[in-house]
Amino acid sequence: MDVEANEVARPPKAAKDIPLGKKHPSKHSLAERTEPVGSGAKVSLALSEVLNSNPHLQLGLHHRLFNLSQLARFLTPILRARIGRKVQASAITMALSRHQRDLPKSFRPKEERFHLDKLSVHSGLCVVTVEKTREAQRQAHALYSKLEKQRHYFTLTEGLTQITLIFDFEALASVESILTVPLVARHASVGALTVAFPKHYIRTPGFLYLVLQQVAVQGINIIEIASTATELILYLDRKDVRLAFDTLYQRFMGEA
Repeated sequence: MDVEANEVARPPKAAKDIPLGKKHPSKHSLAERTEPVGSGAKVSLALSEVLNSNPHLQLGLHHRLFNLSQLARFLTPILRARIGRKVQASAITMALSRHQRDLPKSFRPKEERFHLDKLSVHSGLCVVTVEKTREAQRQAHALYSKLEKQRHYFTLTEGLTQITLIFDFEALASVESILTVPLVARHASVGALTVAFPKHYIRTPGFLYLVLQQVAVQGINIIEIASTATELILYLDRKDVRLAFDTLYQRFMGEA
């Protein structure tokens, strides 16, 4: 638009004064950022990324199994983390509705069938946890040296504030003679269920979740958990080990 020669340009509107003692809201504070006008494309893109990586959500939308408003509320924190700002559940509901409407009738969600290489059990274990101090570290490493020579099952995990030791029950006397620091937790009837899986699952999102989901559906509590590159080790109460083993076997190793 042309501007008249005698028209005076107006200065930009000044920012509101901020009272002394109050901090200016940070542009990078997630709690302060709200969904701007025109961010629908970002919501749709982020939603598509989530849906495309989750065959269970795709399956539910394809068969119209979901209450879209409830699903939108469930997805709100997930999309907020992806977009980096507040997202209204109503905007997600509309995006879900469009996505579901636009699915072709011939659409079939791709669902990868996971398989395990091996399931194995080690029973008769104890789990103890202590506060992480220099003395506790010294005692724990002394135990490791002693039990390793005796070829006992022994694992040591150091967190930021605690140390957990897992060992054969028959070594309990040796542990109690060396580990004199106060205990945070102790479980004396534990079994280890080791889940070995193919190497290419290392980069497959959702695989470990699916394993843990099967155990959770059976109402089994996981006392401790550990992993290596291609092994997931679940430490369970002895009475739950058989059910967990059978559940994972039927889901991942049984005949389809």
